[in-house]
Amino acid sequence: MSADASQYQHFIPQFILKNFDHPFSCPKAPTNGSKCKRHHHEKGKYPGDRVVNCLELLPEGFKVEELSIRRVCGLDDMYTDQSPNVKFPRELEARFSRLESETSAVIRRIVSSHQCGEENVKINRTQQTVLRKFIYLLNQRGSGFFKTYNCNSINDYKKIDRDILKEYMDRNGIERPLDVWLQGLSSIIDLDMRVTANWQEALKSTVYYGLFRRFQEHITEFWMSFCIPLSEDEEFILPDTGSHVYEGPTVDFQDKTTGEFIRLGPRFHLFAPISPLLMIVLRSKHLPESHEDNNPETKAGRQLYRQIEIDSIHGPGTKSMLEDLPVHKAISSYSTLVNGILRKRPG
Repeated sequence: MSADASQYQHFIPQFILKNFDHPFSCPKAPTNGSKCKRHHHEKGKYPGDRVVNCLELLPEGFKVEELSIRRVCGLDDMYTDQSPNVKFPRELEARFSRLESETSAVIRRIVSSHQCGEENVKINRTQQTVLRKFIYLLNQRGSGFFKTYNCNSINDYKKIDRDILKEYMDRNGIERPLDVWLQGLSSIIDLDMRVTANWQEALKSTVYYGLFRRFQEHITEFWMSFCIPLSEDEEFILPDTGSHVYEGPTVDFQDKTTGEFIRLGPRFHLFAPISPLLMIVLRSKHLPESHEDNNPETKAGRQLYRQIEIDSIHGPGTKSMLEDLPVHKAISSYSTLVNGILRKRPG
């Protein structure tokens, strides 16, 4: 492909889409024989090509159509650096590809374990870090954030942090908000998060504070678990914007000076479907955790911090719709369950 040619770049990787796909079958000749070959087929929709059923909501209803996984959940040149003097305009896309390759192996192992009927799966710290980075970047690299930052000038940027972003851009000689976003994505992909690394200070000194704070919250304020559908007859769907949506009550406030509305609310859950029967769930540290809450001191400490960090800001009794979701934290190799309570292993 020419470096000047437009490139379709996915914000939901194809290895995830393939978990939801099926082979295309010609509707006019389902047997795919000689009769089928006489019909015109769209590119990516020849018999046997991998496609997904896509639901589009319309003002007057909805429509469902099959689309090639190569041309869904993506945009042209999302991560291509259009700066005039850049040497490698698609370097970020190449970095995403390497991260996706690592993540694909981890997710394939998790999905395969579930398909084999295993209730538990073990992953090491490095694999967990790869997975947490990937889930965060699913959230950040979508069409919503791209549209937010895809401005040629700070004057076209519409979010409430405009003045702070402008100060950062002026200080670092950055002309476009889009370059701030691309720099943030690149830095997080390369971020060293080993136990011995001070990843928070390293990232804070490298990227725009708003992007740093979102990633910090993602890692330190949530823990990861997995969910399956309640019924065997049900499946998860994969919304193209699903990884951008947090669960939690919201309230709209109006700025009396500008008249603008600001929507605020706690973030309790984030969801990332990885197959029709398996979903990664990030759950707020403020919500109940069945194993930890069997320890009265741990439970009391969580309730205290919830009052300080949630109730005092968003109002007493602010709750999640999924307050009692039956999930729990992964058990580390240096912990064990004793009578339903997490204990450190001796030694």
